Amino acid sequence: MLASVKFLGVAAALGVLAPAFADRLIVIPTGKKLPLGTYRFESLLGPGDPSSKSWSIGAAFNKFFDGQVAWERGDDMAERVSFDLGFNLVDPVIGFAPGFSVGVRDLTGESRDGRMLYAALTHYEGLTGTHNSDVPLEFTVGLSAGDRTGVFVGLVVPFTRWTRFISEYDTRRLTQGFQFTPTQSLDVRWLHRPGESFWTVTLRLRQ
Repeated sequence: MLASVKFLGVAAALGVLAPAFADRLIVIPTGKKLPLGTYRFESLLGPGDPSSKSWSIGAAFNKFFDGQVAWERGDDMAERVSFDLGFNLVDPVIGFAPGFSVGVRDLTGESRDGRMLYAALTHYEGLTGTHNSDVPLEFTVGLSAGDRTGVFVGLVVPFTRWTRFISEYDTRRLTQGFQFTPTQSLDVRWLHRPGESFWTVTLRLRQ
């Protein structure tokens, strides 16, 4: 309960301080960020035990620095609050130049995945066609050091404007699934990794 109160307090503070926030694929960080004036709230449901869930919200402190606060409760019912901090140097330009970010995940070392430093590049490759509605393919590669040390990669392949295939390897595990985007403000994902499947719901709000 105390962790939930802490999470709500920090989330409110981030909402007051800033108009945008960091982006990631599923777990891995990316070399891009959401547009200024957009807020994203995400909830993970599962895996398996309904008591296992997480919530997150993030915000940009200025043009370059952004952060995220996340609350999670595992199968052991323990509640954890973690904080991320990132520096986004440049956003990707489709078919020309990748976006680049560096930062630290889980500053306090409270999350199940642990603390890590990272550097991430994200490239957009323009796709044209009737079915994918000119939505670009997205590829991310990065390096991390800390509790998770190694290379992480991610891929987003659009089938249509509303559906995408998502895959990432976060230095330890492969997670894949599908994203459904019925509106510009809502994403629903079904994801699977060895031994578990789960859903995430993401809501984006603009000022």
